[in-house]
Amino acid sequence: MKNKKSKIIITSPALKAFLYGKAPKSRLDYPRRLKMVLDFFGLPGETLNEQAETFIQKAKEKDIVWVQHSIMDFIEHYRKRVEIDKDLSAGTLKNYFLAFKLFVEMNDDKIPGAETIKWKRIAKGLPDVDYNAKDRAPTKEELRKICEHTDRRTKPIVYVMTSSGIRIGAWESLRWKHIKPIKNRNRNGNGDEIIAAELIVYDREPERYSTYMTPEAYYALKGWMDFRALEGEEISGESPLIRDLWQTTNIPYGANLGLAKYPQLLKTAGIKKILRNAVRQAGLRQPLPEGEKRHPWKLSHGMRKYFETALEKARTRQFNVDRLMSHKTGIADHYRRQLEETVLEDYLLAIDELSIGTVDTPALQKQVTKLTEEAVKNETESLKKTVADMALRQTAIESVLRKIIADEQDWNPNNPDEKKRIEETFERILKPNNNFFSE
Repeated sequence: MKNKKSKIIITSPALKAFLYGKAPKSRLDYPRRLKMVLDFFGLPGETLNEQAETFIQKAKEKDIVWVQHSIMDFIEHYRKRVEIDKDLSAGTLKNYFLAFKLFVEMNDDKIPGAETIKWKRIAKGLPDVDYNAKDRAPTKEELRKICEHTDRRTKPIVYVMTSSGIRIGAWESLRWKHIKPIKNRNRNGNGDEIIAAELIVYDREPERYSTYMTPEAYYALKGWMDFRALEGEEISGESPLIRDLWQTTNIPYGANLGLAKYPQLLKTAGIKKILRNAVRQAGLRQPLPEGEKRHPWKLSHGMRKYFETALEKARTRQFNVDRLMSHKTGIADHYRRQLEETVLEDYLLAIDELSIGTVDTPALQKQVTKLTEEAVKNETESLKKTVADMALRQTAIESVLRKIIADEQDWNPNNPDEKKRIEETFERILKPNNNFFSE
């Protein structure tokens, strides 16, 4: 079992400056990266706080060349692990370097000459990072198997992530009010078919953006919210989309579960656990062969990759792909509103590629009913045409039969008496079980 990351308590002024303005995840990762560098320097101190202050003091005592040479020695040492031992990735080494660089820059007022460090020159020693990831996106069949997991939260999580492209960390800020279904309006402004749903991500944050989800994702999520309401939770706009479980008859008693009425937001680690359990239950993650470090596809990032791949298959315009995935494009804000008009149009063209499976939705039922009605209507029209053709043929046959009777008996159809005889003979011929032809 892997050790969970524990939060480092920051007391050092130098570390506080280093982490200033960083997101919660960065406040966990950056200190560990920095410690790898300071440990290599051989700085005394039992904690990172002590090592950070020791480094500042030593940088004051020595000239800035010592700082440059020390980080260059670090890079040279770990470069061998990347290129020869191959037990460290080039990207990880780069992250160590960037953490140290940020630490020095955020404390340049305490380190004489820090502003003169040739960071670009030092970075030339870093091995090239291969940004073309070798992992693939999961297939639809694999995603369907994951959604068969016994935890009913799995399907809405997978459907939303694969059809919206959100990062797994976005779940912590998502509430029910951030979902806005989009209906197919006709010219009269009517229509109740949901064709997609808008999703507001990172609301009230600088990174705020909007994307969309498929109808099947919306109904999977709504079904989950409706189930919670039936269990006693009071659903409102502030309700978290993914919450903790509560005690039900199909969950063993004794588990550490809350009550349905009092929802607790499920954080990123909890959602990752649901996905890991689902993949394991589906039999999609086998032990890696010796020498292999990566599975064919990643969990949460793989779903984001599935989203991007599906958009590309649907030939979505690249600037709309970037817009839906919250990639930085450098496009000025005053152009963004104009571009947004094309985003939904492109997204709707990718619905089939983004959809994983079928779900029982009102829209689907309506479509099936419509198709059934059309089939019945077409069949009825075809039957009417057949009957009309048969009627025309019968009229023609009757006309020929009357002419034969008149010719055989030398009767004149214009003579009322003889016309009557023609009709009597005609009726006698058509009478069931008649003996006309046996005479």
